[in-house]
Order: sequence, then C-alpha cells, then structure tokens
Amino acid sequence: MNFSNKIRESVFDRIYQTLCLILTIIWIFAAFIPVYWLVTSTVKDQVSIFKDPPDWVPRVPINYVIQVQYDKSFWNAQQEEFNIEPVTNKKSRYRKQTFGQDAAIISWSIYEQFKNIQVGCVTVEAIVDGKVVCYSELPLRNYKVPRDQIWSSNQVTEKEILNRYMIAWQFMDVKKVNRRAEKYDNDNNEATNMILQYLQSLHLIQGNISSVSSKVSFRNLTDNYVAAWKYPERIAGALGFGMYMKNSLFISTMSIMIQWIISGMAAYALSRMLKGSIANLLTIFFLTTLMVPGVVSLVPQYLLIEKMGLINTLWAVIVPSIPNAFCVYLFKGFFDALPQETFDSGKVDGASDFRMFKELVLPMSYSVFGVIAMLLFLASWNDFFWPYLVLKEENNFTFNLIIQKLSTVAGGQYIDYPVTLSMAVISSIPTLMVFALFQKQLERGLIWSGIKG
Repeated sequence: MNFSNKIRESVFDRIYQTLCLILTIIWIFAAFIPVYWLVTSTVKDQVSIFKDPPDWVPRVPINYVIQVQYDKSFWNAQQEEFNIEPVTNKKSRYRKQTFGQDAAIISWSIYEQFKNIQVGCVTVEAIVDGKVVCYSELPLRNYKVPRDQIWSSNQVTEKEILNRYMIAWQFMDVKKVNRRAEKYDNDNNEATNMILQYLQSLHLIQGNISSVSSKVSFRNLTDNYVAAWKYPERIAGALGFGMYMKNSLFISTMSIMIQWIISGMAAYALSRMLKGSIANLLTIFFLTTLMVPGVVSLVPQYLLIEKMGLINTLWAVIVPSIPNAFCVYLFKGFFDALPQETFDSGKVDGASDFRMFKELVLPMSYSVFGVIAMLLFLASWNDFFWPYLVLKEENNFTFNLIIQKLSTVAGGQYIDYPVTLSMAVISSIPTLMVFALFQKQLERGLIWSGIKG
C-alpha cells in the first residue's frame, strides 16, 4: 500500500513539474514577444511595421545605384552657359546644379514612391563618356532627419529638395574615378525593373537613366538609430537627443543624492536615535502618507511649485520627489537589522550619532543604498506625466517628452514609428546599465533582509 502511494506521488510530482515548466516557458515567451517586436521594429521601415501578416524577421535594407548618362557636349555647354556662384570650384559650378537636381529627384522618388521596398541608401552616378564624373549618396538616416511632410513628385523643386533633404554631393576628378566607372547590369528582379521604368518616365530628369542595380547592406540596419539620435537636432540644435538625455540624467541623479541624504538620515534617527512610542508614531505617520493616492495631491503640488517659481525648471521635477516615505521605511528596516553590538562599541568609544552614521552605518549599508538608487532611477527616468505638466520649454524637456513631441511631428501628418521606437530603445540603455551596476548591491540587500537581529 505504501509502495503504491509512493508511485502515485512520484507520478503526480512529475506531472506538476512538467506543468510548471510549461507555464514558465509560456510566461517567458509571452514576456519576450513585446521586447523582440520593439527591437526588431527599430530596423524595419515604415511600411514593414504595419504589414499584415507581420514580418517576424526584419528584411535587410537594399542599396540602389542609379547611373545617369550625360552627353559630353551638353555637360560642358551647360557649364559655360550659366554663371552661378561657385560652390566647390569653378569647373564644377553647373555640374552640381544640373546633377544635383536630377539626383535629388531620383533619390526622393525611390524613397517616396517605392515605400514597400526597404531602401537603405540611394547612390546616383553621373556618367560622361563612360566615366563617373560625380556621384551623390543619400542614406536613409540622412533622409529621415529633415523630413517633415510628404510631397508628390510634381511639387518637388530643386531648392526644396537640396535644402530639406541634405543630399551631399561629392565631386570627383575624371582621371581619379576610373574605379567607379564600372558598368552595372540591370538586376533582373521586379523591384529594380519598376524603379527603372518609373525613373525613365520622369520628365524632370535631364539625363538618361541607363541602369539600376541593387545590393543588400547590413550596415544600414542601424540607420533608424542614427536618425533617432539626430532627429531632435531640429529643436535642440547640435546636441540633439543627448540634451534631453542629459536633462533626464540630471533629474535622476539629483533625486537619488537627495534621497540618500535626507531619507537615510531620517531613517537612522527613527531606527537608532528615537526610542519607544515616538519612533513608532513617526513611522506610522510615514507609512500613512503612502496610502494617499498621488492624484489627490497633484493640484496642490502644482500650485505650490508654481508659487515657488520653479515651473519650467528641472527643479520642478526634483523637488516633489524629496519627501519619499518608502525610502525612509526601507532605510529604517535595514538599519534595524544591523548588529546592536556595533553601535554599543561606538558609544563606548565616545562616537557621536553623526560619526556612527558616517563611519559605522554607511560602510555596512552599501547594498540598501544601491537598491534605493536603482528604484529611484527607474522611477524618475521613466516619469512622464509630472514633467509633462511642469516643463514648458523644449530645452528643459526630458527624453520622454521629446519622444512624445516627435511622435506627433508636423501636426500628426507624419509619424516615423521606426525612429520613435529607436528612441525608446536608446532611452532604455541607461536603465540596463544602472541595473547591471547595482545588481550586486541588490543581491546583498535581499540576502541581508533575511538576517534577523
């Protein structure tokens, strides 16, 4: 009878273990899908994100090389006929003007008219007498940064494209470009054939489209991240996204340092300096504040910050986080667990309370300080609603606010979701770094919390 019961128990144990393993795998898979989708969407284009059925494996961007043939007499005649202010040198004055217009229209047409193709870069080569006399390159990362509206090809002008889309022209001496004067065969695929037919039908191009070739480019997978870093330069100037990261970092750092000082010393006073009913009454008071919903104090808190003259400053975000009862309670619980003999020996040596806090408590409390720093950093780094209320000028925005603003650029007419998602991934890197930095302190704090007395 006992033997059969043991067999049944072992079978039930195996079934239970298998069930737990299956549930764990399902939970891990369910938690991994959103993260995987976020990261993979940063290397997709605007169309691929909303594709149905979705592409679980991102497509590698394709670089297109378009060769434009120019007659030598036309090329030289145009150069002599027009008197334009020199941009690079006298010999290439109109070359930049003529080829620049063609290259801008070609690049724009490929990016805008063929959105179903994940284009990584468009290279346009000017061919005269079988040699490449100049070429232009427009990677996707440079095209996305100044783009704020969608135009049709009939509305595009040379000035608008050259100014807005930042096409960088590179002029090369004819004698030194033999290595680029190779003949590309038209790729025998549907995409290049469609591009070739479309470009040949454009009346705006002064040259003759001779060939369109393509190749995959893995390095262009990171174009959305480059564009995400440069995108806010339209608002913040040269600093770009780094300026808003700096604002968020300043707010988080100051919040941590203030809590370390104020909450740490207050918790030490409750734990070691005050005894009996007074300490218990104050502890209950701190715990009571945790039961008040934050939305209840939202309006009074805003009015107080406004009367203090802190609206539209970073301190308007830092000051309301100073009274933190949770940090006080966490510090107190850790200080209560420290050995009493350590404090008794300090009192025998004649040490004051401040000296014992500085020389005895702090060296033994690195773990709890690390845990609180990590929790405060995550809370302040990811905060959106309160900074959204008190920060009005864009130079004081945190990264959360600039992501929200750039997500509705051009009045909602165009939202570049891959770039926005890339910003979110970039902004999550500091949180991962902080977790890796304080991981040991977190483990020590959890181990210490199980030690009594």
